[in-house]
Amino acid sequence: MLVMMISVIGVGMAYVTHMLLAQWLGVAHYGHYVYALAWLNVLVTLVQVGMNTSTMRLTAELRAKNNHGAVLGLSRFSTLVVLVCGCVIIATIIGAVALTVVYELALFTPTQVQTLAIMLPLVIVLGLLNQRMAILQGFERVAQAHMFLEVVRPVLLIAIMAVLLGVMEFEAPIAMAVNALATMLTLVVASVIVMRLLNSVDRNTGLVPEYHNRTWLAVSLPYLVIGGLTVVMDQSDVLILGTLMGGAAAGLYLPALKLSQLILFPMLAIRSQAAPLLAKLYAENQLSELQRQMNTSTVSSVLFGFVLLVVGIWQREFLLGLFGAEFVEAAPAILVLAFGMATFVITGGIEVFLIFGPFERMLVKIYVLVVVVNIALNLILIPLMGFVGAAYATAATIILRGVLSVYVVWRKTGILPWVPVSHQFDTPRAD
Repeated sequence: MLVMMISVIGVGMAYVTHMLLAQWLGVAHYGHYVYALAWLNVLVTLVQVGMNTSTMRLTAELRAKNNHGAVLGLSRFSTLVVLVCGCVIIATIIGAVALTVVYELALFTPTQVQTLAIMLPLVIVLGLLNQRMAILQGFERVAQAHMFLEVVRPVLLIAIMAVLLGVMEFEAPIAMAVNALATMLTLVVASVIVMRLLNSVDRNTGLVPEYHNRTWLAVSLPYLVIGGLTVVMDQSDVLILGTLMGGAAAGLYLPALKLSQLILFPMLAIRSQAAPLLAKLYAENQLSELQRQMNTSTVSSVLFGFVLLVVGIWQREFLLGLFGAEFVEAAPAILVLAFGMATFVITGGIEVFLIFGPFERMLVKIYVLVVVVNIALNLILIPLMGFVGAAYATAATIILRGVLSVYVVWRKTGILPWVPVSHQFDTPRAD
């Protein structure tokens, strides 16, 4: 319950942060900022190599076996991976930028270059923060981990920006620098807490042979694939829009995307709470009870999502106006995006079987197809329709993702998002 409350507060903080930044920066500079932020999310996923997820899982497993030496070794190794990968990625990007200068390729404006340059060190800092949060969750400090990422960091960002508000004019590079400072301060505090946890374990038990490093990487790589595909799905519209149409278009589009995504929040919250029970029922082959639980999850998600859908469409201009008067121009995009999100509310709950069930390979195949379609549609529609084209591409691909998930799970298990309660199952389907 505490984790859920923190998540709700975190969602609210994220929206408040973007609203304030949009008002303080204006459309153009806010667009440059969110464009760099989209690249940040992609690069952080790469530097972690999936070890943020595997570190959480492996820390819990090693603690259960009282292998405290391995916990310490895993912490050091995951930190080293983030540092090395971060340095390699930053060096690669600097080299690529140098080539564009040599060949006089004007890909970015000076403001974009400055914002992206400040963003690069933040890749390592945020990667290390996520790694610390994974260790906290492995020590069953889940609420504390969520608090650092979803509450402490945005509060620090807003507080620092508020202090600077009266002494300087805000631009995208300054906003990114403040983000880096807030993340660094959060990392320092989190690192102190993690070090205390690690120092509390017995260092003389369960010492780690060298070969475990390769084992840990092998466990992490599947998470890198899934995490990488997920972040590309989430960020490709903003990245392509910002690259093809400029920062102002990305700045107009993102608030519409963020507001439409609120429709998904009840479904995502409900399915995350239901996931352990659904996985247990599937393992025990209690498919009738499993379908009843799925019915309940779907109906609850649709009811709460419908309320947010109506409010979002009815008050779309008012809600966009909270970001600034210029952002009302993006109102048509909300209508398109809201339709896609509403469809996913109906179908997306079933995706939990692909995430937590024995169908990881099918999940990867679905994500690959969705990413390819998403990128293709964005490249086709954005030059024709601008940010509204990005909205159509995103809506179409999230509908495709939901439909494919339903079809695969139905073929494998017979489970659907909703069927009459009288529907009975005997054994799982396996086609």
